[in-house]
Amino acid sequence: MRNWSYGKTIKRLAGLMGLCLALAGCGGQGSFADLPEVMPYPVPQGQTMRADLYFLDESGAGTLAVESREVDLSYREQGTYWQVIQELILGPQTALLPVCPGNTAINSVMVFRGLAVVDIGETDMDPAALQIFRQALAETLYANAMAQYTLLTVNGRLPQVEYPLEKAEGVYAQQEVNRVALGFYKSRTGEWAILRPVELPEDAVSVEGMVTAVSGENRGEYAICPVGPTARLESYSLEGGTARLSLRGEKQDKPDELGVACLALCLFYGPDSSEMERVELTYNGEELSYRGKTSLIREDVYSLRGAEKILYFADDEGESLIPVRRTVPIQRPLDEFWIIRQILAGPLEGEDADARPLIADTRLTSSFLGGRLSGNLAVLDFDRSFYSYAETLSDGETRLLIYALVNSLTEEGNIEQVLFLRNGENIQKLGSIFLYQPLLRNPGMISGG
Repeated sequence: MRNWSYGKTIKRLAGLMGLCLALAGCGGQGSFADLPEVMPYPVPQGQTMRADLYFLDESGAGTLAVESREVDLSYREQGTYWQVIQELILGPQTALLPVCPGNTAINSVMVFRGLAVVDIGETDMDPAALQIFRQALAETLYANAMAQYTLLTVNGRLPQVEYPLEKAEGVYAQQEVNRVALGFYKSRTGEWAILRPVELPEDAVSVEGMVTAVSGENRGEYAICPVGPTARLESYSLEGGTARLSLRGEKQDKPDELGVACLALCLFYGPDSSEMERVELTYNGEELSYRGKTSLIREDVYSLRGAEKILYFADDEGESLIPVRRTVPIQRPLDEFWIIRQILAGPLEGEDADARPLIADTRLTSSFLGGRLSGNLAVLDFDRSFYSYAETLSDGETRLLIYALVNSLTEEGNIEQVLFLRNGENIQKLGSIFLYQPLLRNPGMISGG
């Protein structure tokens, strides 16, 4: 017995020494034989993911219940969450009840920074039915994409529902009074109207409260208030489909053209939007205009709507990652992995001056074969050219490249882990980074993080 225990102890020590040597390895992609008793992460098979979908229960009280099922992800160009919503539209497979007609068409789906924007085609659903459908959307997207707020539009326009945004906290949570609206802020570049959820004052869940909320303070360096701090609402009226908003304040706080467009968008997405066809604005009695027009319709300003995505690139010293905010149109169909090709292509002119490309050969954007989600795991598949190029980088450059991808994908919280594949198969390591298991977000790689 003593000899057996001694021999087994020696084997364990040898295995431990082998693992230590592997962890201190000298780079390269190696083989799994270098890692005794450590198995690679099983690659998710098939083109499906498990999703929680919310339908009406059988009580007839208008309450929701969850049904879990596998969702087909074979239509990658539409994005994962588009396909999840399509399953919701197709209806339940159990005794639960549908939340919308089965022929409801999806125009676009975008999820960013905890906000989901879903646009559907023309529908016969009445306001009460749309309210239920939006609630089901909100709970489904909260469960699967960590989107706390959902904006539902019909061909780009708000339907006749009580509030513009639906807040989801789980169907078993106590529902609070919805005091959240959609605010629009000027982008730092002066090109976009960036949308953000804003909380309305408790005593002013109205257009007046919304204007007060968006003019209260800047939403960070990249989201600038449409008006200056002294601007105050003087009057508001809605008559015959025309909304008239009058502001008063110091001369230097008068909204510029983009600020005018942002205010118009706030109204078009505000509590009275279903009755609104035109917006007219004044400041200290002077008519405000956007591109020469003083009476604005939706089509005049809708193309300005943008959402921010955060991408990570190398800093100018090549030692850390720095965040770069890139704005995209909210109606543009993008899958979750659009961001990967953007990172490989490098920063754009006019973005952060300290941002540097992670790879010198932008042709490697084609080395990304595609990605998919499996729960909160993102699976990225690259061809051999990506890994061959990465092997020519220093260890520090390799870490920046890998964690720029990981940190960008995990920025918004709906993705927590990232698994790297080579031509659909596990890869052991790249430089000193072991890739046979999913990687977690690495805040320590971010400058100032």
